[in-house]
Amino acid sequence: MALFVVLATLALGYGANGHTYSVAPQTKIVVTLPSNQSTGFSWHLAARPAKGVVRLVSHRYVAPTTSNPGSAGKEIWRFRAVGAGSTRLRLVYEQAGKTNSAGRLFTVKIHVR
Repeated sequence: MALFVVLATLALGYGANGHTYSVAPQTKIVVTLPSNQSTGFSWHLAARPAKGVVRLVSHRYVAPTTSNPGSAGKEIWRFRAVGAGSTRLRLVYEQAGKTNSAGRLFTVKIHVR
């Protein structure tokens, strides 16, 4: 079942994994996922969203606020709905330079009306 979102910003965390969202054009989509870059793992786009439907605006890593070794930070992915259609946002948590090292997968379907 799709959720219809009327907000100017759709904020998603790991709990949104596997869900479908319907948004208006120009809606900002912010995906915030836990990340511990000290392990060599980070989030990467598994596939680009469909052109003309959703575009990637920015991506950044935010370090943990504590200095405890092994503390997780977060990665923030910003997208914008640009036109009518459907696409999936697929991100994979993997170690850089290693094939088949995926630890987690995050996928949501976005429908822009």
